[in-house]
This record gives sequence, C-alpha cells and structure tokens, in this order.
Amino acid sequence: MRCKNERDGPYCVSECPISKYPDDAGICQDCHDNCDHFGCTGPLNSVGYGACNACALAVYDRSDNVTTCLPSESECEEGYFTRVLWRHGHGKKASVQSISQSITHTHTHTHTPV
Repeated sequence: MRCKNERDGPYCVSECPISKYPDDAGICQDCHDNCDHFGCTGPLNSVGYGACNACALAVYDRSDNVTTCLPSESECEEGYFTRVLWRHGHGKKASVQSISQSITHTHTHTHTPV
C-alpha cells in the first residue's frame, strides 16, 4: 500500500509519531530505545540528524558532543562522572543544541570522562 505521506503499520499518516521516524520508503520505524520519549530522526543511538532528538542520559566526549545515549537507569562506568545539563529547544527535527517538540527544558544527566 502506498501513502501520500508516511505509513505507520497499516495506516497512512501525515507524519510519523514522535516515537518513530520515516525510513527512505516512508514507513514509520521505531526510534532507538534510548531515545526515550524525546523522539528521533533516524535509528542511531546518539543525538543529531539520523538519531535521537535528545536522551535522558548520555555519554559526552571532551568537546561536549553526545557519543552515545544510555538507558535512563544506567550507572556511570569507571572513569566517568555524572553531571546535569539543561538544554532548551523546539522542533521535531532538532539538532544537538535543540531538543524535542514537546519538551521545553530537559534535565539531562550525562556521563563525562574524568
């Protein structure tokens, strides 16, 4: 079945729900589990284009780039510490600096190398 916009299961929809992204064929696919409720633009387990819009818990590199989103209940590995970041943003197709459409302020715990 072909749809004018996207297809979510057996239904044609104007756009995929926040928890899914359209693949190249316009079929809604689930976001990575670690994207939590922030949505995504693709399947990757990070933040940015083709990945999560944000994540509740993330591993950052020394330049403050998200390298990996983690499950929200994760503990820091040895050599990492937890810090809290506040980010602000709008729009479903958000960049690393902006977050998801329904979240204005995001309280993000991060794992940063010592």
